[in-house]
Amino acid sequence: MTHAQMWKPLLLAGAIAGCASAPHLPPAQTAASEASIRAAEAMGAANDPQAANYLRLARSEHEEAQRLVADGHTDLAALALERSRADADLATAIVHEDAAKRAAEEAVRKAPPQGGGTQ
Repeated sequence: MTHAQMWKPLLLAGAIAGCASAPHLPPAQTAASEASIRAAEAMGAANDPQAANYLRLARSEHEEAQRLVADGHTDLAALALERSRADADLATAIVHEDAAKRAAEEAVRKAPPQGGGTQ
């Protein structure tokens, strides 16, 4: 066995160990952030100006979390993911609120007039 052949398995093991020890985004927080962003998108947050601002902010914070973890700042990345989830949830809430307002206005328009006589 040559000298290079002896070192190849050790180098491979070191590379694998190095990948395993690299910092990663917290899986539960990553999934929560991504799910909240997808929910906001599915609800049409991009079509509401106020909700769209929060959706853009949520996406930006999610990307920031990825940059932070790449730089080894997993604690800051976790905070960025929490902000991302919260902003995406806010975008969804805004869309829900707008839909509820429209439904209430429509119900008022369709409601028969109440007895309008005065006595």
